[in-house]
Order: sequence, then C-alpha cells, then structure tokens
Amino acid sequence: MGLTLLALVLWKANAQSVWRSLSTLDARLFALAALLYGACQLLSSLRWGLILRALGAPVRPRRLFALYLVGMFFNQLLPGSIGGDVVKMVALARGAAGGVSVVLDRLVGLAALLALAAAAALFGARVDPRLGVLGAAVLLAAAIAFAALRVSAGRSRIAQAVKALPPRALAAPLAVGAAVQVLNAAVYLILASALALPAPLSLVVALYIAVTLAAAVPVSLGGLGVREAMGAFVFQQAGFPPAQAVAMALAWTASATLWALCGGALFALLQSLREPARP
Repeated sequence: MGLTLLALVLWKANAQSVWRSLSTLDARLFALAALLYGACQLLSSLRWGLILRALGAPVRPRRLFALYLVGMFFNQLLPGSIGGDVVKMVALARGAAGGVSVVLDRLVGLAALLALAAAAALFGARVDPRLGVLGAAVLLAAAIAFAALRVSAGRSRIAQAVKALPPRALAAPLAVGAAVQVLNAAVYLILASALALPAPLSLVVALYIAVTLAAAVPVSLGGLGVREAMGAFVFQQAGFPPAQAVAMALAWTASATLWALCGGALFALLQSLREPARP
C-alpha cells in the first residue's frame, strides 16, 4: 500500500522534479538533520523514563534509548507510526505500568504537537484545522478513559497503575515533549535548507505538523506514501511545487531510517532487549 501510494505521489508531483530537488541535497546539512533527529529520539526516551519513574517502574536511560530505536525499527515494518509501541511494551516487560507508560508517552507527544500547532497558527502558519480537531479528539477520548480508570472501583493492574500516577507528574514529560516537537520541526527546517527550498519557516513547520499527524494513521508501513502525500498537499495549497515537499519528506525518511537500522541492529545483537527485564 505504501509503495503504491508513494508511486502515485511521485507520478502526480513529477518524479523528475523530485529527483532534481534531491540531487541538490547538501550532505553536511543532511548529516546535521540526522544527528538532530537522533537527539530528538534520545530526548523522547528521557520523556518516557520520566513517565515510568512517576509510575514507580524506573528503567535505566540507556536501555530506554535502545528500546526507542528498536521501536523506530519496527515502525518501519508495521502500519502507521505507532506499530513499534507494541514492541516496546513487550520488550520493556514491566507489566501494566510499562503498557500505560508507552500509551502516555505517545499521548504526551501528541499534546505537545498540538500545542506547537496552536503556537504556529498564532504566528501565521496555515495548519489544517481538521488535523487539529482529529488530534484533539484523540486526546479528549484518552483523557476521559484515564479519568474513568482513576475513579473506577476496578482492581485491574492497568487501573491500579493509572491511579498511582499523580497528574502533576506529567508536567516534566510535557515540557520535554514540547522541546522534542520544536527540535523535530528544526529537523525539517534544516532539511529544507539542505534542499535549498524557498519555502518560508511557517510553511515548513505547518508541513511538519501535518505529515506527523497523517503518518500516525495505520494506512501504510511506517507512514510511507502518506507522509509524502500530505506534504505535497500542504505545499500545493500554499502555492509551492509539491515536488519540493515530497523531496523533503523522502529526505526525512532517509534520516529516520538510519536510526531505525541502528534499532534493528540492537534488537538483533543484544539478547537483553528480547528477554524480559528483571525489576
């Protein structure tokens, strides 16, 4: 599905124009973007660690970073950008607390992304409100579910893990999540510079928000094709050549794949990531 959608996007955007844009890629700026993207994953793993600590299930930061990269690897093999979350839950082996932590980590990241979208809109970025509504609806549904678990009389392990989490403990993960989203947007801005794209900062940030939300929908493996299609739509709506957006999305995919391959190597080489961890 992903390759079919990508082929359709390349055909509509003119594959030759996409290739011309990619052929101008500045290797040094691409390397900088890839390194910054890796730093974003490190920060994301620290955010996850803060949530686990608040749930009373602390894990060493080095192990969490390794699991984050493993999750990235499986995100490339499973539909959407959340397929690796299931792998992280299983590999973490911390029971209900581990599962709740992965879900909360994803929701905190979404909340930070929506906050960035709101801030970007205030500064003139043309963010599709339908994406914001969809993201807000997911957050609202999750908030209702967690609130119901906190007040319920249930004694399930998931309910007990949620009840043990003080709401104020999410303040630090939210702050880290905001930093992650800003740095992720910076990755796209660096890639735009690497491709010498004339797009304004606000448009690139709007593209980042749109493609990140769209790629989470489990339509294709790793969001391939979905990300490029949404990027082309955002650029075309703003009067810019869609081929430039497709080239930027493909450059981002290349940088993410480098780190995902590191995760695959870790999963293959480190037996400790595949065996249940002892508390």
